[in-house]
This record gives sequence, structure tokens and C-alpha cells, in this order.
Amino acid sequence: MGARYCFSSKDFELLTGRNTAATRAALVRLHARGLITSLARGSGLWLIVPPEHADRGAPPVWWWLHDFLSRKEESYHLALLSAAQAHGSSHFAVLETQIFVPSSRRVLQVGPFRLRFFVKQSLAQSPTVALPTEKSRVRVSSMTTTLLDLLRHAPVIGGVERAALILGDLAPKLDPEDITESLNAASDVAAAQRFGYLLDLYGHTRHANRVHKWLSQHRAQRTRLDTSSCANDSEIAQRWNVVVNTNLESIA
Repeated sequence: MGARYCFSSKDFELLTGRNTAATRAALVRLHARGLITSLARGSGLWLIVPPEHADRGAPPVWWWLHDFLSRKEESYHLALLSAAQAHGSSHFAVLETQIFVPSSRRVLQVGPFRLRFFVKQSLAQSPTVALPTEKSRVRVSSMTTTLLDLLRHAPVIGGVERAALILGDLAPKLDPEDITESLNAASDVAAAQRFGYLLDLYGHTRHANRVHKWLSQHRAQRTRLDTSSCANDSEIAQRWNVVVNTNLESIA
């Protein structure tokens, strides 16, 4: 499994054989010396701070994220821009770690790291992969699921143009079986229409045909490519029933 940087007060008590009062006192001393830091106030969870990361107050977030979240959020996974980065898209610097969880959680700041949580109702059904990190591993939405989520949450990530750029990075690496599995799990016809249109636009015909086959079994109503803009007199991509109300040709 690799190194573990996250532990609970109970873990510490069991490992050291101390009683609860002595455990609390020892943790306070370690915290005062900057050797550990608290994870989520009142959670009883702590993070080891190696000496080489003492100036930042925490080690890199991917070293401990899985150990921290899997204690209470078994279905968590990296989301949106963070997931895209994990899959190899480097178009955008990610200033926060974006994570899908099943219920609402506050933004968490640990040292210099900001963790932002998004609620996803179908979290447990979403296809994921476990990617190794330098010290541990992290659960990430599958590549197709990541692209569908980016299209569904385009306003949050800075617009459909960003989602399109990332799709251009990742589309050549898509797994056909993951496309079908992710479409079934998301069950979002409008996102599938935008996804298929962009695959066609960028010349990924084989993948686009698979999306079209999936859509043929669903009722596809007219949808805008950019949901944050009005349709006006924009062209209609008939195959996908998508209103092309933004120009992506320049980045295709």
C-alpha cells in the first residue's frame, strides 16, 4: 500500500499503549513542534509532517488523500480538473484538489493545500481507476467519466472550451469499453450529446460512433453546447441535436 501519513488519535493510542489523556497530551506536543497537523477540526485525524515539508505545514496532498478520505468516504474519487491532470492533461494548473463525495462537505485547507468537494449522487456507480502516486495511490474517475463530468460541470471549471481542450488531450487514449460503461453510469443524455459532438469535431470517429450507438437507445432532446450562453441563431449539429453556440474550431 505504501507509506501512511494519516492516522487517528485511536490509532496512536493503540500503537503507543497510552491512555486517552496521555495520548491527547502527546499529540498536543507533537502538534506544537510542527511534526503533525490536524485534519478537519474535531475529526480526531492527524497528518504526519516530514521535516522536508515542515515549511509548508503538510506533505503533498496525493501522498495522504486516499488514506484520509477512504476512512469515511469509500467511494470518493478525484474529480474534474484534478482527475484530468491525473490522467495526463496538463493544459490547466490546478490550484485546488477537486474531489467527488456522496454528500456535502466544506472546503478543507491543510497547510497550503485546498480540497474542494463536489457532491455526486451516482458516485458509487461511477467507473474509477486506482492510480499510483509517489507514496501511495489515489482513486480517480475513469477517463471517459472525467470527460463527461467536465462537460456536465463546464461552468465550474471555466467553460466548455476548457472541457474541449482536455478532451483533445485524452480522447486518443480512451478505452471503448470505458465509454459505454461511463455513459451507462452517468445516464446523462445531454452530456453524451456534447461528448459525441466533440469527438466528431476532433476526428475521433470510432469513439463518436460508439456514443451515437448509445444515444440511439435514448431520447436526445436539443441541447446547447455551451449551457451558459443562449442559442441565438446558432448552427445545429443534426447528428447530435446540439446547438453549436460557441466556436471551438480554433482549438480543434
